[in-house]
This record gives sequence, structure tokens and C-alpha cells, in this order.
Amino acid sequence: MQGVLDIGTALCACGFPVRDFTVDVRDGVPYSSVTCTVSLTAAECDTFADRLGDVPAVVSVEPC
Repeated sequence: MQGVLDIGTALCACGFPVRDFTVDVRDGVPYSSVTCTVSLTAAECDTFADRLGDVPAVVSVEPC
């Protein structure tokens, strides 16, 4: 759960407006899944995955 909180903190620290934030935590599974909707400018889109990928708890970032 600490990783989920770290991701939320990183999103807030970057100043990204988060519209939806959903977490899927399953017993016995080593990874959780975070799905969120974030409002970004075109310039922010280019660096979003890199910035979130710098959070130690993040395994992958898959922007849609």
C-alpha cells in the first residue's frame, strides 16, 4: 500500500489534476494496479511516463 500512496503523492507534487484514482490490490499478488485519469497539457504528456517512472514503487506506466 505504501507504493500506492507514493504514486498519489508524486501526482500531487507534480501538480497534475487527478480526476479519477482507482487501486486494485489483491491478496497474494506482489503488485497492485493504479488506474487514474490525469489532465495534462501537450508538453506534459511527453514527460509524464518518465516522471512517474522515477517513483521507486512504479514498475510500468502505460498512458492511453
